[in-house]
Amino acid sequence: MFFLYDNEKIPTDIYGLDRLLFGGLQLQEMRKSPTKITPLKILIRGCEGTSKSLFAMQLLHGITKSIRKHSDEKAKENSVELAPPIFFSNQSENMSDMLLDMLMSKCTNHIVEDRVRYEGYKDKPWQGSAFTSTFFNIDKACNEVPVDKNRMDWYIGEEIIVYNNRTNALHLSSDKNEETVKEVVKRKYDRVDNIENSCASTCLGELSKEFFNVEILDVGKILDKKKEEEEKKKKEEEEKQKEEEKKEDEKKISVIPCVVIHYRNTVDPINKEEEKEKEAIDWLHEKSLVLICIEETYKDTWGKNATTSPPDIIIDLRNHEKDDYLLNQLSITKSALQVTALGWHIYKKRDYGIEIYPSSHLILQRRRHMPRGTLRSHLDILSETYHQYLENTGLPATNAKAMSNYADESEQKRRRTDKLSKLFNASDDRPQACEILQDILMPSSLKENQSQSDLGRVTAIIGSSNTYKSYLVLGGTFGACCRDIRTMNILLSKDDNVIFKRTVCPAMVTGNIKYDEKSEHCNRCYGYIHSKEIRMGYISSDEFFYYLRKQIRIAEETSSKSGDESRKIRRIVIDDLQRIDHCFPLLHADPLFLTTLIYICKDEKIDLILLCCDKESSLVKSLRVQADNVICTERTNKSKNPIFYIERYDGYNAPSSMFKFEVKDMRKLFQCYAGGADRSNKRLRLNNNALRPSEVYSMADYWMSNDMSRLIEHIKRK
Repeated sequence: MFFLYDNEKIPTDIYGLDRLLFGGLQLQEMRKSPTKITPLKILIRGCEGTSKSLFAMQLLHGITKSIRKHSDEKAKENSVELAPPIFFSNQSENMSDMLLDMLMSKCTNHIVEDRVRYEGYKDKPWQGSAFTSTFFNIDKACNEVPVDKNRMDWYIGEEIIVYNNRTNALHLSSDKNEETVKEVVKRKYDRVDNIENSCASTCLGELSKEFFNVEILDVGKILDKKKEEEEKKKKEEEEKQKEEEKKEDEKKISVIPCVVIHYRNTVDPINKEEEKEKEAIDWLHEKSLVLICIEETYKDTWGKNATTSPPDIIIDLRNHEKDDYLLNQLSITKSALQVTALGWHIYKKRDYGIEIYPSSHLILQRRRHMPRGTLRSHLDILSETYHQYLENTGLPATNAKAMSNYADESEQKRRRTDKLSKLFNASDDRPQACEILQDILMPSSLKENQSQSDLGRVTAIIGSSNTYKSYLVLGGTFGACCRDIRTMNILLSKDDNVIFKRTVCPAMVTGNIKYDEKSEHCNRCYGYIHSKEIRMGYISSDEFFYYLRKQIRIAEETSSKSGDESRKIRRIVIDDLQRIDHCFPLLHADPLFLTTLIYICKDEKIDLILLCCDKESSLVKSLRVQADNVICTERTNKSKNPIFYIERYDGYNAPSSMFKFEVKDMRKLFQCYAGGADRSNKRLRLNNNALRPSEVYSMADYWMSNDMSRLIEHIKRK
């Protein structure tokens, strides 16, 4: 296998770290006729207990995997031949097992994600036992466990069985207990050396690229390799003398894609054994494309060049205590060859390696925003920069027509005219109060001829308990389901079974259609509602956003593979937002939590609906400032009927208005109009006859605290 570096960034295969590196690592430039390689030098520093060894092993595997993807089996001009990566350590007993555990956990996690990506496909992957039979002694599976040996991969995808890195075996999983229960089948291999050949003969698809030989060597084995290469080089020189017609530049040199040096001893020139260590390290320095060193060996790593060739990248790991809770944090404190994200970022140790969560500051950052602002501020508001044109049209930058259309002056003139026409038409079209409430509750992405910039609206629904906030949201959710739009409910410290009991379509409450007549429609509607449970505790906002974006990304991949736009998540609902104040201390302490959540949804073109039951919650003020639409709810002793207010509506041009709605009959607020078997005729809409709208001019009374209201009433009586 030969590698020709074309100055592209090399991903580390650690998603969060690649975000911090803005795409991956920039290797040292390779000369036209390579005879000597200058490695990219990475130093990992940190105290005990920061998982430096696991992180280094994960980097070695990920970088090598990416380099192999850029390689070719056939020799190319000016390319170099790739040797296996090397983990150099004097404590190599457990390293091979650590690598295998990491790969097994990573692959089983990939199978679970594929089960989500290929939902609804006829030919789903991982329905048999291709993966399990390759790496586990499936013939010796426990007979006490009632599993089908021909469907073991399916069990992994359904999370019925999981990999346990303590026992090196697959176990039955237990949802309530973190520990696995009955052991099902043991792992075949204890070392990674023999796996690569086993993978080549099986149908593992992309997973086969995870397995290649990683040499875990000590000093003696390194020096033996050096001796073998010197002998090989000597033979090549002898053959070269015999074949003088060969050109020098046809000769290929062998390099190691990635090397990790993990030695705890310091070099003492007087000690002969340590002289051997130094010799081995110097040789690795000359042979590697990427050289990773763990802190204890910094002085050894660069050998003779320690003073003149410092590390190109320094990554610091630390344990940070906050409110009696220990957080693991990572920072790229030096990067000589490329721009990287600054600051400290939280990471966690998982079974499949280190998981890095980029901070909210990085998520909110838009690179080169200020320099690009010069052109944007120069153009008038009807004109568009190229990036604004792509954003407004939804065209990808790779679209062949995008650049030509943007450069077409007649196209620019037409777009200016259309924008101005829409602006004036919108100002003339003043929607009625009930139409405004309908537009807020039902997904904005349902509008015909809607531009991309109109997607991603944020709606806040605020009010005390039992004021029908959730009922309003349910109406919007089922209205979206009628139009094949998918909704994700994020449950903050709530049981999804309890939420399911409350997820009742308002049309069922209305009873205007019998169940037998609408059962087919209802089954499909419920198929567009999902939930994601977030357990209470010390979950950082960075981890929260990492998994939120991952969920969105997997849904987009599913949509892309199937060509079905309805598989994308288009709405996110978060109920009882005030629980953050009481159940999630790290989210509560982050002043940018709500800002980042809104930014992500707008960036992904997802409508966000936030419900808050407490007007005194710490997030209410921020909600009112940042939300596009604000609905307030209340019930008073004077009237048994609930009252809704529209405090803000983003559909106005100017001037804006505020509305009050008194509900005559809550059971008749929503109605479902189903037209036979044709789902396109099925619509859940607001029943205008159930509302008594009126215009209001101030919300001061609503926002006044209850204590102050009682005090004013008491003064008025006197």
